[in-house]
Amino acid sequence: MRKMFAFLIFLTLSALLALPVGASSQQAYQDYLYQFDVYRSVFSDFQTARGEYLKFQTLTSQTTALTKTKTMLVQRAMLVRTYLLLLTERLNENQGLTPDEQNRYLSLVTSEINFLDRQKTAVPAIASLDGAAAHSKELETHYPALYATMRGAASELLRGAVVAQVSDFDRLFGDAKTLIDRHRPSGSPEGQTTVDRWIVVITNKREILAQTLEDVRGANQKVFKAPSADEADRWVADSAKAIITAKQQLLELTANLTELIASMRYQD
Repeated sequence: MRKMFAFLIFLTLSALLALPVGASSQQAYQDYLYQFDVYRSVFSDFQTARGEYLKFQTLTSQTTALTKTKTMLVQRAMLVRTYLLLLTERLNENQGLTPDEQNRYLSLVTSEINFLDRQKTAVPAIASLDGAAAHSKELETHYPALYATMRGAASELLRGAVVAQVSDFDRLFGDAKTLIDRHRPSGSPEGQTTVDRWIVVITNKREILAQTLEDVRGANQKVFKAPSADEADRWVADSAKAIITAKQQLLELTANLTELIASMRYQD
């Protein structure tokens, strides 16, 4: 579990790197990278001290192992906490999530930050390697819920990014329809028929895109409730496939809107 922990966090981060970067999240990202480097060094020291204790079983090696273990536990909590702070910044920056969605996900992330703060605060009182093992077990037991929150929030950020792009498309499409209605009396019947046909095509495809985005949202809500990391990953995979579909549908809509605008130019 310990060996995989930083690796899993790092993989989860990849979902965030595809999103636009704001000033606050850029600093949070740099903080995360720093804490990740520190954790790798601390974890290496922990492994070395643990190996020497298991080999020599001396009081000195035991004391060193306990010290290095406590340092590792604090840094592990710091690493995950920094990642959650990065999630927080990205949630605040995301233009595609509603205020209610942002608040809901921020609340979940904050709960996990509070859990990690309690973990970190409890480390100085650990007096034995058995106590350290029990303390670490608390995080490992809680890990499925923590992982589900991280993966769910990251997937919702990706959905929000697409929703923001769709909102931009909707504004352009709305502007185009306003112009069409304004100039409808002066257009030729043939040209107007072509324009109206494109409007129907785009409207129908937009409804399909809306359902695809709803599928993404539904999969992501299941991620948050997943009882295990494997289950969370399965729903994330379904969400990712639907996001790819949504992006392709948006590309087609954009191409159709381009055709609509071209038709407007030559309808007279």
